[in-house]
Amino acid sequence: MGLARVLGFDLCPRLSHLRDRRLHVPQQHTVPAEPIAVTDRDVRMDLIASIWDEFVRVAGQCTAVQALSRFGSAARGQPVDDGGVHIGRLFRTIYLIDYFTNPAFRTELQHVLNRGEAVHTVQRAIHIGKIPLELTRHHDSLAAVCSVLALLSNAVMAWNTIRMQRAVDQIEAMSGEAVPTGRRYDLDGQCTRGYAHPVAALDFVTGNHRNILQAGELLRSIHLPATALSKRYAFRRASLVKLGRSAALLIGTRGSDGHLLITVTASTPRPVQLAFAGIPTAEELRRAIASAIPDDGYFDDVNGLPDYRRHLTYYFAEQIRVELTQSGSKA
Repeated sequence: MGLARVLGFDLCPRLSHLRDRRLHVPQQHTVPAEPIAVTDRDVRMDLIASIWDEFVRVAGQCTAVQALSRFGSAARGQPVDDGGVHIGRLFRTIYLIDYFTNPAFRTELQHVLNRGEAVHTVQRAIHIGKIPLELTRHHDSLAAVCSVLALLSNAVMAWNTIRMQRAVDQIEAMSGEAVPTGRRYDLDGQCTRGYAHPVAALDFVTGNHRNILQAGELLRSIHLPATALSKRYAFRRASLVKLGRSAALLIGTRGSDGHLLITVTASTPRPVQLAFAGIPTAEELRRAIASAIPDDGYFDDVNGLPDYRRHLTYYFAEQIRVELTQSGSKA
């Protein structure tokens, strides 16, 4: 970030582990009481001043390859590298403060990053792996590889756009109404399928990688009832992998009327919901699960065997029942 600011532009990346990030300020800086728990006074302004001229020279005269070599792992311990680290901490702190305190900046940044990452996803789907060494030795050949990848990516996005537009045109021709642009999120518990088919969210998914949408149909909106947002809830999830399908995911909610809903997903091919007029006993809950999900009704893949998913479902459901019986559950 320090090099970017010296060159006259702001570097605004998507930082991982945001909640673990800390703010860095000069050693003698006075920190308010609110952010002091996440602030380190470890930036040495004297070190920054001593290497500033050399730092500016590196930013203004070196190529990107030279700059990376200068500030790579081999440069650790050199004054200009240490000073550059402290400069980067300062500018990253400014960036984090803007990110957390300015909603408009955060929203626009996420929008831009999401669009850019979507393009990168398409490019990685077209070609993933190393570029052959012989194509990297000359600027012209490397530029040609990049241009070809950009051309193919644009062709794929153009094809998708044309197909989506045809689907929209077909819907408009059948319904006589214009399709609203963008997604619309309203506040009553149903998904709107096409124009005249309201569907309960529980019925939208019909199986593994399957739902009720037919050719030419779109999921246009999702409605959440205001009462759902005020319910007490309990959440349980288990997964054997960082990415991919969870082994089991259960959500329980309890409204002011005392009704209890427990939704089971991930461990089953499609969501299953259990409804109770009040808090059931442990045995009543187990019987309800057994009635709704037979022993052969649990999903089977590399992320969890059916018996394991069944055990987690019963275990988490009982935890949720106990938690929502108590008065201190979240709302």
